Amino acid sequence: MYFKSQSKFSKKEVANYYDCCQKYCNLLWADKESRSYHYGYWYRDTKSKEEANLNPYREIIKYLKPKKGELILDAGCGTGGASIWLSKNTKANFVGITLSNKQLKLAKRYSDKEQASDKIRFYQKDYFKTNFPRNKFDKIFAIESFCYGFPNTKDLFKEMYRILKKNGTLIMIDGVLLRKPSNKYEEKLAQGFLRGWRLSGGYTKDEIIDFFKKAGFKNVKFINKTDNIKKNLNKVYLMGRFLYLLLKPLKSIKAVPEIEFENTITMINQKKLVEIGILGHGMFYAKK
Repeated sequence: MYFKSQSKFSKKEVANYYDCCQKYCNLLWADKESRSYHYGYWYRDTKSKEEANLNPYREIIKYLKPKKGELILDAGCGTGGASIWLSKNTKANFVGITLSNKQLKLAKRYSDKEQASDKIRFYQKDYFKTNFPRNKFDKIFAIESFCYGFPNTKDLFKEMYRILKKNGTLIMIDGVLLRKPSNKYEEKLAQGFLRGWRLSGGYTKDEIIDFFKKAGFKNVKFINKTDNIKKNLNKVYLMGRFLYLLLKPLKSIKAVPEIEFENTITMINQKKLVEIGILGHGMFYAKK
């Protein structure tokens, strides 16, 4: 039941999106502790956006159980926020990979600033073809990065299986397709959402679980976190409305790149897609 974008975006286009729109993430969303560009999870005792942004990292600790001497891969690390925080709050060592050269430079700068460089290494790599040796990592996690694997996600899971050690754990935190658009309005919302973040498509929970299993993973579990992102979802929506009004006149005179304006449409549409039951969010974990 997968849903695909009208455009298939290349890895270069995905990297360019992050290079172009990084400044908005830094200005409007990321905080100094989490350096998160993700939705974050709100629970009953969560008191702030900053705390919500840290909650996915706490989930990773809960399910990965990082130990001293272990090497853990952050597959799609962005500017390194998760790896840096986890390196300071666990005894494990981390490797982060990203397509974006700009994100790579920021990740290295932030890890130096936080005095975490001795426990982390960052690389510009494609997670479909990492060139890491077999069985290199004790554990792997990915926060809202595997969504860029479409339509070759099955090959991505094969690569993660190859580089993960026996009995290792893979955690994937990401959006999921709950149903396909059923009319022109929903189709327009979904296409705008995908285009703005340079996503080529999306899969359902069951399709993703099938990718895990076909790659060789076992004991695959899914935890629905859609309700836990809704508060931050609304914050992203409001920021999107603000940026839309700010950038629209600038776009008309070509003072900003098209990609920056399209990003605001995604920020608006994602809330609507969750509200009408097309888009969800959750956490998958499985063992090799």
